[in-house]
Amino acid sequence: MVDNENINQQTVSDQNNSSGSGTKTVLTGALVALLFLVLGIGIGFILFKSAPPDSADTFLNELQKTPVVASVNIVLAGTITEINDRDLTLERSDETMVITIRANEPTLGKIINPDPEDPNGFARMEDIALEDIKIGDSVSVSAIINNENMLEGVSVTVLPDKNALPRIN
Repeated sequence: MVDNENINQQTVSDQNNSSGSGTKTVLTGALVALLFLVLGIGIGFILFKSAPPDSADTFLNELQKTPVVASVNIVLAGTITEINDRDLTLERSDETMVITIRANEPTLGKIINPDPEDPNGFARMEDIALEDIKIGDSVSVSAIINNENMLEGVSVTVLPDKNALPRIN
């Protein structure tokens, strides 16, 4: 004869054990997830602290402190809208910038297009004086960051026309 009361008690006991086991699994999973979250935040913080600087100024300042870096060169391009002594105002895409040209021996030149009648002709560079640069000239200016952390033009090239300006990326 089958003892129904013992079977029912055993079934209830098995259900209680299985539901307790499920609760333990959920709690264990939650603890593991929490552990990974804490580790992820910690690793993210460490990586954030060692990430490169977020501003160009900070980056350039740190770069210039490195003994291996002799200079940081920057190329500016635009049309001259104003000349005041050694200061050239450049304009491009509705943006303007004033650049001071170095007082001691800047390199100044003008690109001369080849003669269209000469099939073997090449463009050439002609030396010019600062006074030869005029408002309306399209120029390319090579600049460095000087000891006062200011841009200083070290080379000015007058381009043949506005179409010769370097492209903006």
